[in-house]
Amino acid sequence: MGLKKDIIKIGEDIGFNLVRFYKPEIIKDEYFERWIKEGYYGDMEYLKMTMDKRLNPFLVFSNLKTIISCAAAYNYIKYEENGRRIAAFALFEDYHKVLKRMLKEYLKRIKSLIPEAEGKVFVDTGPVFEKEIAVRCGIGFRGKNTLVINRDFGSFFVLGEIFINIDIEPDGPVSDDCGECDLCIKACPKGAIFEPYKLDPRKCISYITIEKKIKDFNLEETNGYIYGCDECQVVCPYNSERRVKLNIFSKVLNNLLQNHR
Repeated sequence: MGLKKDIIKIGEDIGFNLVRFYKPEIIKDEYFERWIKEGYYGDMEYLKMTMDKRLNPFLVFSNLKTIISCAAAYNYIKYEENGRRIAAFALFEDYHKVLKRMLKEYLKRIKSLIPEAEGKVFVDTGPVFEKEIAVRCGIGFRGKNTLVINRDFGSFFVLGEIFINIDIEPDGPVSDDCGECDLCIKACPKGAIFEPYKLDPRKCISYITIEKKIKDFNLEETNGYIYGCDECQVVCPYNSERRVKLNIFSKVLNNLLQNHR
């Protein structure tokens, strides 16, 4: 337990709000497999191409013993100019770059603590089933909008992982706590959340404005968003009283609309 506490402390010192540990296994997920088979991934062909690796993390790192799941929270900021809106996560430095730096430093410090440690770091551009892993090790529970929700930090956070060859005591899942709430389903402008816990990305404004890379789209159809969408998160009760005061995403970028033309 002492080693686990030391590793958690390193992660917190680097700036992660949450650190949990998952004992890897080959994941059985009939819904995800059917979701891929039925083409819900749209233009995200990489999801289909990497499905085997996402379900079997040992294909990504053969000597895998533990997955360290890390969450870094950011504050919600409503940004709108001339009827154009940008999702909160895009108001800060590219989180992929921020997380990669943090994760590499985290792994470096773990290696200093445990010389025999070897590992690989991933953000959401890698072939990792990161939301499922985060749910299974208690970063949070799966919300009806399919996002991971933490009772203290809500859902405004990003995930990164360290695959490592060291056995660390795993954490377990937390209970689903959405109850009868369906605010996120009602708030989705395009009806992309077609059932609780089920999302059709092809109707999702985040997908339309980011993954499809459409330069010209009707702002009325995207609820004014030109990059991303926060509607299903803003209404979530867990995001109404978040406890994030200081975080790694502190400097808001300038010239946002120029950056997202």
